[in-house]
Amino acid sequence: MSSHMTWSDMQAESEVDVIVVGYGAAGGAAALTAHQHGAETLIIEKMAQPGGNSLVSSAMMIYPVDPAQAEQFATYLHEVTYGTTPRELVDTFVQGLLENPAWFESLGGELEVYDYKTVDPSISYYIPDKTFAQLPSAQGLQLHLRRLKQGPVAPQPTGGARIWHLIDKNVRSRGIQVWTDTPVKELVRDSWGTIIGVIARRDGRDIFCRARRGVVLTCGGFEYNEELKWQFLASKPIGALGSPGNTGDGIKMVQQVGAALWHMEAEASALGFRPPGYEAGFALTLRRPGFIYVDKHGRRFLDEARLEAHNAGVETAVFDLKTYDYSRLPSYLVMDQENAHGKRLAMNIFSYNIVVRGYEWSEDNSKEIEAGWIQKADSVAELARIIGTDEAAVAFTLMRYNDSCRQGVDQDFGRPQETLKPLLPPYYVMKLEPFMYNTQGGPRRDKEARVLDPEGKPIPHLFAAGEFGSIWGFRYQTSTNFSEAIVYGRIAGQNAAQGSMANNR
Repeated sequence: MSSHMTWSDMQAESEVDVIVVGYGAAGGAAALTAHQHGAETLIIEKMAQPGGNSLVSSAMMIYPVDPAQAEQFATYLHEVTYGTTPRELVDTFVQGLLENPAWFESLGGELEVYDYKTVDPSISYYIPDKTFAQLPSAQGLQLHLRRLKQGPVAPQPTGGARIWHLIDKNVRSRGIQVWTDTPVKELVRDSWGTIIGVIARRDGRDIFCRARRGVVLTCGGFEYNEELKWQFLASKPIGALGSPGNTGDGIKMVQQVGAALWHMEAEASALGFRPPGYEAGFALTLRRPGFIYVDKHGRRFLDEARLEAHNAGVETAVFDLKTYDYSRLPSYLVMDQENAHGKRLAMNIFSYNIVVRGYEWSEDNSKEIEAGWIQKADSVAELARIIGTDEAAVAFTLMRYNDSCRQGVDQDFGRPQETLKPLLPPYYVMKLEPFMYNTQGGPRRDKEARVLDPEGKPIPHLFAAGEFGSIWGFRYQTSTNFSEAIVYGRIAGQNAAQGSMANNR
């Protein structure tokens, strides 16, 4: 290309109405909806295995039990965002949420009510239906979880795999073009600033793909971009449970075309463990009493039975100004022999290691003990050595916790009495860190899924959905990301298919 020519002057090697960048649930929903509205659509995915975080998610979706509470639910969700998201985007989400079951039925699937607490009872992997039940708008609000029902149409064992494969089957049956192993490198604008396509790396060279009506970015988050995480996220370090393809490529792309960013500090994460040689971590759960969490100084720091399973990053990101470090990064799980040799410690309903890598955590943790992932300590002194802290501090923590168990009252953190059980040697130890389901940050968008510039004006023909600029800023109400990917994916696909009309409202 000569120095005075731009990509927009070049002949496109591919030309369609709508280009969707990233093939998870949001990308699939956008592509199906664009196609439904008459747009020739191309999905471009950088990984050899599409699906992104959607494929490895549990894909739980929270709903008001009574649809008449939809407005109260929207008020509650807006309160959770703490003013970081305009109300109209939350209202649009709730409206779309109520339409999602019919959309899944149109694909051949069916949502069912699901109570994980009865199927897989756990003490430490704690997910109340209302994450922030103390808020005024939560009072009297009744919520429940739904997921895609397993059956002949969707036989996969995990929820996200069921939904993604159902979407993919519909994408393929409609003849929508999918390119894998094709990273998108930049967005292309014309002289008016309208997005007219992308530059993608395909078969070893850069090619220009033109989009006549719009580009939809559903390229995920930045869970595996260490520089972005260190700059924006409160926990340092913080790992991930999902797809290693989520390296924040889209962030740079939208910055180059003048997009505003939002919610860059927001994430959802669980406590877990990453073995040597693994990119992703495992989320952990304790299903019986006889365990505590301690910081790197050997001190308990919360009610271990009520750490909401999406807020581990918030609870561990405590920076100690006196020591000038994060006292809870890493933390440690200290458990008794019954837990260590009891039920499986890893959650098996989601995560990259389980769904894509196919790791099968042993039912009694014996394989993981043998591998050294779970360490044994026969004394307090040995326990302190493993943690790397003072023996006296660990001894005091155990003495105080065991005393609380005998009294039946946790005076430090109010842990429920039925979860209190004294810890006696031998002790078993695991190193804990927060591991993200996903980040939320990316390009700011409006209720039409249009990407906005710093003045709040839409960048023509550019749309976004999913965790790439999610509407969930500040804190996270459980089981709303997957629904949002579908809702705003459908909105983005429809508006992109309508081309310039979507930018002139």
